[in-house]
Amino acid sequence: METKKISLKHDRFNSILVETARGLNGKWDAETREWLFDEMLAEEVNELANVFNSQKVVVKLTAKTLIEKKDITFCGYTISRCFNNYSAALGDGVALIFGKYKAGGSNKYPRVSVEAGSVFKLKIPQAVLEKYVETDDFSFEIQ
Repeated sequence: METKKISLKHDRFNSILVETARGLNGKWDAETREWLFDEMLAEEVNELANVFNSQKVVVKLTAKTLIEKKDITFCGYTISRCFNNYSAALGDGVALIFGKYKAGGSNKYPRVSVEAGSVFKLKIPQAVLEKYVETDDFSFEIQ
């Protein structure tokens, strides 16, 4: 007998959601682009949906200092990432308003660098911002 499943969709990759979903033994369905969970987890999945699918707000981020990492994130959303030591990109839905980002590092240990004072804008769910905000790399304001 097959276990009934419940699903959770979200509009773009979020590392916190992925980690939490995997902790609940969720399975990613690439075809439907949604997470599937055992129906006994309905309460937990509804809580996740309330956070990750809450009303979106525009957030303006300013890099506090030079940031150098393989992936630069804010509240689980990719701000910038590197593919190798000569190629970097912004995350989905992220705009660079001022400043620079660039790939660097070595072939073995590539990284993306964001200049101090660089400014980015993105839309994220307000409940994600309230629950998972981290301010080590960026100062932020809601627009």
